[in-house]
Parts: sequence; structure tokens; C-alpha cells
Amino acid sequence: MAEKESKPAKRRNFWIKSLLGAAVTFAAFRTALAFYADFLKKRMEKEEQENKENAYKTYNISMGGREINVEGKFSGASIKSFFSGVSLNLQNAQIDSDVFLNVRNVFGGVDIKVPKGMNVHCDEKEILGGVVSSVPEYEGEEVHTIYIKANTMLGGICIRAEKGDDGVVEDYFEENTFNRYNKDIL
Repeated sequence: MAEKESKPAKRRNFWIKSLLGAAVTFAAFRTALAFYADFLKKRMEKEEQENKENAYKTYNISMGGREINVEGKFSGASIKSFFSGVSLNLQNAQIDSDVFLNVRNVFGGVDIKVPKGMNVHCDEKEILGGVVSSVPEYEGEEVHTIYIKANTMLGGICIRAEKGDDGVVEDYFEENTFNRYNKDIL
């Protein structure tokens, strides 16, 4: 007949099995995370190579931060940000016509800096987030527009122009904007 295990032996076996299970789970999680990090690195390298060859840029950023400085010909971009902080600097980009930006942001923030003299038109959809543009409206035949389709959830998108020659950014907000927001909040 088989002997029954004593209570201390049962307890010890329970803890050993629990610790082994936790160690295996941790090792599997760590391995999966390493594969994911490798996947993100390869995707980013491929993305950078494609962006060098094309005027329309594509950026997919997940769980990290990224500064993007666009130089040379630019005809638009698609940015998908998930749990990330993204800074898109278009101030040195060559923009010869109207361009389109498609920005999707979830649990993060996107900062877009546009060149002085560019108009911005923003079509936005927010869920527990916001989109703020402090870019003035310019007039003239040579003025081009950046059309932004912005979707954000639990995050924010900020669009701003570069500083003027005197280093001062004008007050680009409409008159009584802050008063209107205060009434909405209060």
C-alpha cells in the first residue's frame, strides 16, 4: 500500500510546483519579449529603408519613443503610434504641394512641427484625448496646406509651427479659446 504524504510534504511539493511553473512562465514571457523586440527592430530597419526610397513615409511605433526628422522631398506620411511618444519634425522637409498626414495614436503622444508658412487643416476624432493645433492661417497662392487626419484614444496630438526669425512664437489661438474651454470644463 502507498503511504500518504504528510501535510508538510504536500505543502513543500505545492510550493516547488508553483515556483517551477512561475519560472517556466517567466522564461516563456522573456523569450516572447525578445522575439518581439527583434521583430520591431527588423520592421523599423525595413521601414527606414522604404522611407529613404519613397516621398510618402510610413511609421509604426509601438511601446517606445521616436524622433523623426524629415529632410528632403516630402509628400505625406502615415503614423501609427501605440503606447509611444513620437516627435515628427517637418521643418527641414521640402514640401512643394499640399500633403496629407494620417495619424493614429493610442495611449501616447504625437508632436508635429510644421514649417513656417504652411497651413494646417485637421480632421480629428478623439476618444478621451485631444488634438491641439497652434499653427496660424496663412494667405497667398504659394501657401500649401498639410491635411491631417488625426485619430487619438487616451492620448494627445500637438501640431505647432516653427518659431519666427525673432525666436518668438506668435499667439496662434483664436480669441477666447481658453475661455471657451474653461466653460466646457467647468
